[in-house]
Amino acid sequence: MMELDQPFVLSPAVQDTEADGDLVLLDLEREQFFGLNEAGAHLWRGLAEGRTPRQIIAELAECYDAPEERLRADVLATLEQFATRGWVTPQASPAVGG
Repeated sequence: MMELDQPFVLSPAVQDTEADGDLVLLDLEREQFFGLNEAGAHLWRGLAEGRTPRQIIAELAECYDAPEERLRADVLATLEQFATRGWVTPQASPAVGG
């Protein structure tokens, strides 16, 4: 299960670009593209800027009139799709100790 408080690292093999006002992800390794709706684009950009899923869910809750539980489920489902495709990986935690 995805952790809400863990930042993610985006794959360098995935590039994003604007096309007709939408965000499109280009998977250069698989030669595939994936269009994102406005909320999906907000998630991708938030991850790219180092925000956690929990922070992004809070931002989406301010933008959309939707229950936070629904937003959480949608964000986690989309994040799972990204991870399954290899587009994101959880950021390694800093080493503890000395």
